[in-house]
Amino acid sequence: MPKVDSISVVIPAMNEEDNLAAAVKTVKSVVSRRFPDYELLIYNDGSTDRTGMVADDLARGDSSIKVFHHDKNRGLGACYREGARVASKDFYLLIHGDNEIAPETIQVIINKVNEADIVIPYVQNPEARPFIRRVISSIYVSFTNLLFGLKIPYYNGPCFIRTSLVKELPIEDSGFGFMMETLVKLIKMGHSYVVVGFNCRLREKGKTKVFKIRSIVTVVLGVINIRAKISAFIKSQQRNRT
Repeated sequence: MPKVDSISVVIPAMNEEDNLAAAVKTVKSVVSRRFPDYELLIYNDGSTDRTGMVADDLARGDSSIKVFHHDKNRGLGACYREGARVASKDFYLLIHGDNEIAPETIQVIINKVNEADIVIPYVQNPEARPFIRRVISSIYVSFTNLLFGLKIPYYNGPCFIRTSLVKELPIEDSGFGFMMETLVKLIKMGHSYVVVGFNCRLREKGKTKVFKIRSIVTVVLGVINIRAKISAFIKSQQRNRT
């Protein structure tokens, strides 16, 4: 596997005026030590507060930061998909703009970069999260693994993926299930992956918009709805290889 020397990090943010600057600082502090070439792609995803202005201020005078503004919220999947189109570095990583991911977590993921095409992180201290979130996350992971015959410990972490693979991949889900769709398709295509545990830290300011019980119910239903499309995609890939 060729050595990885560059990384594109997409940072979606919706109403994160109090957290975005800290999130960017966290990301820069880690990736700049490991990668001589990096870029941060901030997506102001329909914020109604000062998130957009904070993003523009961060990019002013910093050539490594690019900012994109959505007039209305398009969802994490849309930000991830759009970021992949403009990403220009070797590997691709999504870090939420809520600053929930600790710098040591990003470092743990990056340490695995040259071991596989995909690095899949999972939460190894689930007690740091609310009980109901842990229960529903467990149901979601178990249900997805059952449907697709996999044993992935977690689907919604900050996965580290070779950029060329994401650029070429059709990702249909624009909401919370986009990473599940991405991982299932790439793994079923035969791309290599490793898993690594990370410690989650509690959010410092505001309420997370990444997780809502209603959103997870929607995702579970979405898994069922998109199963046929993912299966059709996998079969088409198998036919192309024969």
